[in-house]
Amino acid sequence: LVLGAVSGHISGTPTAVAVEAIYVVTATNSAGSTTFPLTLAVNVAAPSNLQYPGPQIFRLGIAIQALVPTVVGSVAFYSVTPELPDGLVLDAINGEISGTPTAVSSTTTYTIAAENAGGRATFALELTVSPFSVGGTISGVSGGGVVLRNNGAADLAISANGNFRFPASLSRGERYDVTVVEQESHPRHQCEVRNGTGTVDAYDITDVTIACVAIHRLAINFRNVLTPGLVLSLFPDGSLEIPVPVNAPSI
Repeated sequence: LVLGAVSGHISGTPTAVAVEAIYVVTATNSAGSTTFPLTLAVNVAAPSNLQYPGPQIFRLGIAIQALVPTVVGSVAFYSVTPELPDGLVLDAINGEISGTPTAVSSTTTYTIAAENAGGRATFALELTVSPFSVGGTISGVSGGGVVLRNNGAADLAISANGNFRFPASLSRGERYDVTVVEQESHPRHQCEVRNGTGTVDAYDITDVTIACVAIHRLAINFRNVLTPGLVLSLFPDGSLEIPVPVNAPSI
């Protein structure tokens, strides 16, 4: 800051912080002088234009890429309200958010403040921590009644063909084991599970495949079977052959 010797104007741009002090300004002419005690202080400018990349959706159990803020001006410390999801931390000095989420958290807006002696700037950051789901596709269902189970507990009733997903979710590193605990009975079905077991890594499990087929009972009656060695072939390629005993009434 400078004082104009002729006009008495004080002008300029402060370049350093200065504590409050009394400056005595003197105006002088040929007849004498007069003074004025002027109190001045130079405080640091408040931070401004605080920004974070967002909104963000994080996955349970997977370390996040640190969120680095941008801000105009100097910052003495950072703070956040409410507390970040379990496993995530805010560095009070540089404002970075890092860590590994350890619990599911619904979408929440967190207010982050960058502060110094001159004031504060805030930013509303929306964060979500979602778990991993287990699901896939099922085919061959004709009337409902199929019940799937994951890890021996989470049951899911199926009434139609298509995609399915268990309501219970998992975190990274947890195992999944999908089984069929109830089959369709009208008609009776047999369901086969493929890709039903494994460990959650970094993505939702979507490739569990369940194929169901109806099982029909075939009854054949015979009369006057007198020749031994008779064989009933059910398929043209001979893949299923059933020996027919002498005098067999039916099979």
